[in-house]
Amino acid sequence: MSKKVRNFKEQTRVLFLKYTLIPIIFLFIVFGIGLFSFSAWKVSHDAEKVGETTVADISKVLRNYETGFDELAKNQAVINYLKYKQHSNKVFAAFYAFNSQQQVQSVFQLVDPQGQGLSSAMLEDSTSLDISSYRLKRWSRSDQLIIEAETKNLAHNKKTVLLLSQAVKDQGEIIGYLVVRLKDEDFQRMFFGNKADVLVVTDKYDRVIVSNSNSVKGLMGKFTYEREHGQRVQLGNKAYYMNEQVAMAYPLRVYSLIASPNYQELFIFYVLFTTISSGVLFILLHYLSRRMSVQHSMALNTMMNALDHLKSGELNNYVEIPTGDEFEKLAHRYNEMLKSLDLLLLRNQELTYILQRDEIRFLQSQFNPHFLFNMLETIRYTMRVDEEKAQRIILTLSRILRYSINQGEQHATLKKDMDYIADYLKLHAYRYNDRLHYKVNLPDDLHDIEIPKLLLQPLVENAIKYGYEKQLQLMITITVEQVGEELHLLVVDNGHGIAPEKLREITETLHEPLNNGDRIGVYNTHRKIVLLHGENYGLTIQSQLGEGTSVRLVLPIAKGEKHV
Repeated sequence: MSKKVRNFKEQTRVLFLKYTLIPIIFLFIVFGIGLFSFSAWKVSHDAEKVGETTVADISKVLRNYETGFDELAKNQAVINYLKYKQHSNKVFAAFYAFNSQQQVQSVFQLVDPQGQGLSSAMLEDSTSLDISSYRLKRWSRSDQLIIEAETKNLAHNKKTVLLLSQAVKDQGEIIGYLVVRLKDEDFQRMFFGNKADVLVVTDKYDRVIVSNSNSVKGLMGKFTYEREHGQRVQLGNKAYYMNEQVAMAYPLRVYSLIASPNYQELFIFYVLFTTISSGVLFILLHYLSRRMSVQHSMALNTMMNALDHLKSGELNNYVEIPTGDEFEKLAHRYNEMLKSLDLLLLRNQELTYILQRDEIRFLQSQFNPHFLFNMLETIRYTMRVDEEKAQRIILTLSRILRYSINQGEQHATLKKDMDYIADYLKLHAYRYNDRLHYKVNLPDDLHDIEIPKLLLQPLVENAIKYGYEKQLQLMITITVEQVGEELHLLVVDNGHGIAPEKLREITETLHEPLNNGDRIGVYNTHRKIVLLHGENYGLTIQSQLGEGTSVRLVLPIAKGEKHV
């Protein structure tokens, strides 16, 4: 005989309506109104108080500097030093006397009207003493204290985060500028002990000046968060109540975020509530609980225990409920969910790791110091012999820098990306003269297909880096073609090639879940495509020692769309 299947859904509906509807409604209404109203108010209130206190503290610091600047700007020793460059000891003595009394101390500097900075031993980089012309123009138009967000490195791994400046005048004419940079560690001490989980101070453009958390900075150093509703925001994987305060006299904002209410106060409230409610509910629930079947209670307890284990992060706690009803089906689906969740977490962890490393490499590639240094050297020498060629190099360099620092776009058309690659190769060709030749083959009908931005850059960099080994001439050919519903990108060089053992090692590395060795750019490019599109896509390498190397990248093209 087949096993009889009981309709647990119908049984549960009837039992719920008959025995538990009234106490559950009572519990959720009273408990929900009391607990969540109080906790929401308490968190919001604390965040507001912390924000107001922090604004008051920072405003006090800036007012002290504003008053001190007014006195220093009128100090005859400062005026004489800026005019005649004499008796610097008197200037710094006056500053140190003022600085020693400040809660947030600073590094002092004087700047002449042309922007040339006078020496300051505290700064790690002496070239950073000079002030740019566009900043001087802005300073010269104001007689008030100017406040700017700026990070500078000091000795002993310390830094400054805020710049204050004011013009010094003699008989109505600007003879120089007072400049101080406020120290980050003193700001941090100001915030120590406050009730906020995260405290962030920004300028009026939301660029982070100082914070007690390293996770608040997004692109371009701006404070980044996702607003959910009202004061509730998402920062990383946590939800916070956020209060925003504006320093009315200064271009600063203070964000105070608190993650959760005060659990001690909530516990006291909970005890009082449950003590009163439990007496009323006990008699009713005791009578109703006897009506529940032992089998259903056991099945329910089993599932609840399994969910508790899942909540604590255990993904291998499978359950077995041989009751023949919906609980058995639920247990079966729960076990399937655990398997799927485990696989999904592993896949997402690897993808996150690859994308983070790829992003770091992308940001590093935007301003590669060796590349920029070499190109600037090339421009310097070219200006002496061929000024027109030097202009072409500068224009090409400006195009690739403008394209690479545009972080708002994650994808670009093939035409734009291949133009960038062509400019990148052109700059290297200028540098190596007739030692580097290149060719980019892109059909006109593929110009508008979108691909991940700078996808080919690691491959081109490797071709240049390893192609010159043991030879003087190098030819790089880039070919783009559509094969069915796939996009093929081929990078070929006639360099020294890769030894068979090394090629086999590189190929095996591409299929490993993690890689901490060299050629990280090639590995990240391959693994990112595999994780996003499957094992049928990615990167393959062919090489013959002494003849060259060919790297093929295969991506899917979405049906009906010019997008990969």
